[in-house]
Amino acid sequence: MAYTLYTLANEAYVPAVVALVNSVREQGFAGPICIGSTEPLSIASQANDGIEYEVLPESDFWPGNRKAELILARPAERFVFLDADMVVSDGRVMERFDEWLDVGPVFAIEALMSPVDYRRWGWARRLGLERPDRGWPMTYFNSGLFAGDFARDGEIVRRWHAAGEAALAPPARLGDDPDFPMADQDTLNAVLQDVDVPTVGLGPPDVWAAASPLNPFLHIGTFDPPAILHCTGKQKPWAFEVPPDREPHPYDLGWYRHVVAEPGVLRTDVEPSAQLRAWFEGEPLARAATRARHLRKRLLGE
Repeated sequence: MAYTLYTLANEAYVPAVVALVNSVREQGFAGPICIGSTEPLSIASQANDGIEYEVLPESDFWPGNRKAELILARPAERFVFLDADMVVSDGRVMERFDEWLDVGPVFAIEALMSPVDYRRWGWARRLGLERPDRGWPMTYFNSGLFAGDFARDGEIVRRWHAAGEAALAPPARLGDDPDFPMADQDTLNAVLQDVDVPTVGLGPPDVWAAASPLNPFLHIGTFDPPAILHCTGKQKPWAFEVPPDREPHPYDLGWYRHVVAEPGVLRTDVEPSAQLRAWFEGEPLARAATRARHLRKRLLGE
């Protein structure tokens, strides 16, 4: 696995970073890991070979818009970026990145998007780009996973960073800009729709996302269960104060195992209550209580 793994977080996301790092180490990734942040992180004091920290300079931008900046600040010959709220559950995917990078840059497929969708025209207008003769693509990518060979793909990273600087008004949080409601993700797709390079896509069902609806992609993947679990959406298990009105989903279970039940090379002081532990561990009384809360909400129309 001849590449550097990157992720980006702030102190609030330390419990997520711990789960990600522990999962990739458990799955056999022994290469260097660069943890970028917008502030010094509490876990940086833990001595772990192969883990380095990069504190980015102050910025008015929302941290999620600074992924390309992190790669440019500490470039590696080959790089794989994973969002902090991901867990790797099958180490074979880490091995496959080497093969895929021989073909081209790698991105996570999130959705199919018409080549004539009005958003594509809006992105091009805001960035001063023309529609290429070949037309625009059908694929829309998630910015939580991307990989490249810096000598070959560094220009894409530079263009992505420049597009955000040019098009977005800080802090550019999700939903702030009607043309780029997904901020960093939309600027990435705006750049990729203007670039004619062979890309490799990794998407459902090999990547599982908490907030994604049923998708139109193939229903049988190479990795079973999914190789990467992504906690998209607002419900983050490390922030739960009481159990949600649902059963734990795959990321909940993966996060709990790597941070609480079987912590690995990194540690954090997150300590779920007894009630939350019972929910994560699927104890019968906890399941019954979850079903009762869910039924109550339905009956009351909440």
